[in-house]
Parts: sequence; structure tokens; C-alpha cells
Amino acid sequence: LEQNERSSTTLIKKNKNGLYSLNTYDEVFFKKYKARLVRKKEVYIVSSEIFQKKALCLTIPSILITCIMSIISFFSASTYFTENTRIIMGLLVGSLGSLGTLFQTFQSALNYNTKAEAFRNAAEKYDTLITKIKFELYNHNENDFIDKLEKEVLKISSTCKYFPPQSVKNLIIFNDKYINKVTNLFEKYEDGHSVSKEPTHKRVRNINNMTISIDS
Repeated sequence: LEQNERSSTTLIKKNKNGLYSLNTYDEVFFKKYKARLVRKKEVYIVSSEIFQKKALCLTIPSILITCIMSIISFFSASTYFTENTRIIMGLLVGSLGSLGTLFQTFQSALNYNTKAEAFRNAAEKYDTLITKIKFELYNHNENDFIDKLEKEVLKISSTCKYFPPQSVKNLIIFNDKYINKVTNLFEKYEDGHSVSKEPTHKRVRNINNMTISIDS
């Protein structure tokens, strides 16, 4: 297997149309790695959405506090209110200012916006790589595509230095297992329903065709 892995790129030969024919190992590798990149893209998209929501939980209160402070400060400068009322308004402005500073400190310390942007950019780059792999599967014209793919993945990993939350990974794994179970149950139901209604000689033909479609 190791020898096949090392010599996989040398087994590709150029045909008359200027395209390279994929051997079995490279085709399987592209498909499996495309599925892996799809999984990573989903994890990064969900992570970006989570951090974006957390950032909004700190940004929106800070904006509202600043707006309320401005309104109270404007009212406190008016002579319509009594001296005691204006003192209370000044205390409210100072208290809201401290609270707004607290939200801004949390926002700058936790870097939710930065993390959301990093995961979003990484997801976009993974989507670009997935598109390139699809083109190579249908129209393979680069002999050193695996080496280029490796460099691109390492570049993305070095750019996005944050780790996705473990809860996001568990959620994606749970969704995949649930979808697979539902798909298997649906396929079993369809197989049983079709077998019960068709004659015996057609059952064998359908089973053979099913096997061929799965293998292909």
C-alpha cells in the first residue's frame, strides 16, 4: 500500500486530449478527502455562526447602553428637571458608562468577532478546495494536484489558528449518524416494499442491479 501511495502520481498518464487519467487510488483519495473537507467546512461554518452570535450578545448591549447614556446626558443638561433629578441622572450615566466599558472589555478580550471571521474565511477556502477537487474528478488535468492540495490545506490550517468548539464537532457527528440511520431505514422500507409486490424473477434482477449501482 505504501508503494502504491508513493507511486500513485507516476501512474497517471496523459491522453490525447491533454487530460490525465485517474488511477483507482487517486480517485478514492480525492473522494474521501473531498468528504473530509466538506465535514471541516460544516464544522467551521457552524463555529463561525456560534461565535458571531456570542459577539452580538456583547455588541448589541454595548450599543444600547451608549445610546441610553447619550439620551440621559441630554436630559440631565436641561433645566426642566430639578437638581436632585439631574444628580440621579448623572449617577445613572456614570453607572451605565461603567457597564458599557465592562461589555467592551469582554468583547476585546474574548475576540469573538475575530474568531468568527477566521472560521468564515477558512470555510470559504475549504469550499474553494472542494470545488477544485470536483473539477479534478471530472476533468483531471494537473499531475501534481495532490501536492498543491496539501500546501493549500496546510496554509489554511496555519491561517486559522483557532480550534472549533468540541460541541460543534459532536453536533456534526450526531447529525451524520441520525441522517445515516434515517437513510438506512428508508432504504430498507423501500426494498421491502418493492420485494413484496414484485414477482420472484424480478426480485433477483433488482437485487443484481442494486449491487451494480452500489459498486459503481
